[in-house]
Amino acid sequence: VHRPRSTFRLRFRDGLIPKEYATMVIMPTILKSAEKTVALLGQLEVYYLSNINRGNGRDGFSGATGQNLYYTLVGDAAAYEEADAPWDAEVMEAGLAKVRELNAKYGAPIFNFVYRRRAWSEGEGCWLGHERKRGAILHFNDLLLGHTSGEELQRRFRCETISEWLSKLTPEYGPAGTLSSVQSSPVQFVITLDTDTQLVLYSAQKLVGAMAHPLNRARLSADGRRVEAGYGIMQPRVNVDVEVTNKSRYAQLFAGLGGLDVYTTASFELYQDIFNEGTFCGKGIYDLRIFQHVLKNAFPENLILSHDLIEGCHIRCGLINDVELFDDNPSNYLDDLKRHHRWTRGDWQIVGWLRRRVRNGRGERVRNPVNTIGRWKIFDNLRRSVLSLSLVLMIIAGYTLSAVAVQTFVSPSWYVVLALAVVAAPILFFIWGQLARRPGFSRRYKYYMTLMHGLAVVVYRSAVQFALLPKE
Repeated sequence: VHRPRSTFRLRFRDGLIPKEYATMVIMPTILKSAEKTVALLGQLEVYYLSNINRGNGRDGFSGATGQNLYYTLVGDAAAYEEADAPWDAEVMEAGLAKVRELNAKYGAPIFNFVYRRRAWSEGEGCWLGHERKRGAILHFNDLLLGHTSGEELQRRFRCETISEWLSKLTPEYGPAGTLSSVQSSPVQFVITLDTDTQLVLYSAQKLVGAMAHPLNRARLSADGRRVEAGYGIMQPRVNVDVEVTNKSRYAQLFAGLGGLDVYTTASFELYQDIFNEGTFCGKGIYDLRIFQHVLKNAFPENLILSHDLIEGCHIRCGLINDVELFDDNPSNYLDDLKRHHRWTRGDWQIVGWLRRRVRNGRGERVRNPVNTIGRWKIFDNLRRSVLSLSLVLMIIAGYTLSAVAVQTFVSPSWYVVLALAVVAAPILFFIWGQLARRPGFSRRYKYYMTLMHGLAVVVYRSAVQFALLPKE
């Protein structure tokens, strides 16, 4: 078993993020009600309090003793048959009112709210946020960098507080939404979270410390189309919250062990430990300027739904294996099936990046900037998506051949055993890795008793997955 290697990370004095590493925490999500808007801003307040330190913003939020850590709810417009939906006005009013309340409560402009307009989508046949989550992040990055004109502000956003916020930090920020001098945006890094991701105690400072380390800073290739050294984006370990496993028996069975699903857990990353390049799964910290420079026009429009993997392949993703965030897990099979369906559809949408030449956002055919490891990750996801179908076809073929052939060398039952072994293999490898850790003698009894309980879960989980093979 290969031993994981720790990631280099800066430790800031007194836990205060320096001004040159000012960071924005964002939560991109679709908003359809005032209640959800207020609840998510309240969730960002919890993250602020869990990552607060002596530089809590009251001493001057851009000064040397300030926190330099800010929070924005990036609201995207839900799909609708018209450009304006009935709930847009109440979402906008609730978001702006809550932001004013929070900033007044803490005496500094720490919180922001952005709500996008809809654009017509020919592919979907309705009005929705341009390019969904990926478009929301790209539009927000432009806004944060001061690269948005007055006309673009009106076309892209229904409301936003970033322009006013930037004008307080940067006097050079013009009224039309652009920086009127060579001074750039004060924000260096952006932490992006899902609505069900928990930014736990002091984890933001650790993420910034890892991203700011000189050995981790991104360096672009000669053509500026990919990161060839360092990391443009870094991801912490993402584990399942303990409370989530008590929601249902399904959650106990499929979220109890952790570290098995490449999309929801990243506690051990083979690619990071062997090839020094991890796999991005949607929660992490990225360099604002590198991200926007490389990815703004990298992909054709209306093509990519699941964009995390391909973005990480372009700007190199690094795993921060000593920082952990917690995520949610579906409580029933149908919800989990819908989630895997979205992921699988997204994986097949980027199959074109296995070729030597691809189309960029301008429609030009250019040389594929994804390296060999990145292409293998794409292929591996495609292989995983057809694994269930392959196992079912293997079992059917085994019994069919035994029925039509006079003599067969292998009993058809062995095909069933092989399929069951394939289903159970990832879980068994996880148990093997845990056994190899060999804790101290005083902790061994309790440790291995826990693993014995985990072995029972292996049996139950493998049986359920095997039974669900035809459905998947």
